[in-house]
Amino acid sequence: PSVTDAAATYPDSKVFTINQASGWRNKLARDANGNIYAVANWYDMTVPGGNAIVLRKYNPDMSTAWTKFFGGVTNQNLEGRGLALDSSGNIYVAGSKGAWDSVTKQDMLVIKYDAAGNLLWYKTYDYAGEYDTGSGVATGLAGNLYITGSVGKPAASPDLFIARLNSSDGLVISSITVNGTNNAYDEGAAIVYDPTAAVIYAVGSVDMTGTSSDIWLGKYNAALGFISSATVNGASNGSDNGHGVSADGL
Repeated sequence: PSVTDAAATYPDSKVFTINQASGWRNKLARDANGNIYAVANWYDMTVPGGNAIVLRKYNPDMSTAWTKFFGGVTNQNLEGRGLALDSSGNIYVAGSKGAWDSVTKQDMLVIKYDAAGNLLWYKTYDYAGEYDTGSGVATGLAGNLYITGSVGKPAASPDLFIARLNSSDGLVISSITVNGTNNAYDEGAAIVYDPTAAVIYAVGSVDMTGTSSDIWLGKYNAALGFISSATVNGASNGSDNGHGVSADGL
């Protein structure tokens, strides 16, 4: 899409910094100087191209340092969900980009900004021509970048997805999918890199036979080699979902 940075284009951009109307809690990030970064979404279908991802930086006193917008193209459904910083202060946003007339329907989206909020690159990722969504992003060592979400498959339900990217250009190095035993909707929600053990943890939900949707937690090495995973099922066998994960560094 084109990129627009004129605040006048998005007059309601003061809102949406924490929660979307649907209740999905967008991620926040904090840098070493105490600055806060938030990703959100702006919608106004009465305006041509009235859909944008909003990235905002707050100073430690919570005054606004700057706001950046990604979008401005008609018939394009943009959504930002995940946010991460690297050691150089670069900012990564994960989400999705789709359009009703797109051959690939909806793709994962990753955007990279420098520390000043200048756009460096963006990439879209289509798995199999169906609906794909990016929900979490994490930075690792040696230029590794990790994303998680869900990917659609023809005539099948979506699988949980994790990919390892090159942070300098967004190219995919490797990826994996996770499919619950019920072959229904599976989704990755958040991901974190633990530098003390050089492992990543991803959380989300998988649909299991007899227990519906269960919380899923997976552990992988930096190259996405599988180490272990676990599911958590509530007593009522209802819908259980994991939305956040962090590492204690021990």
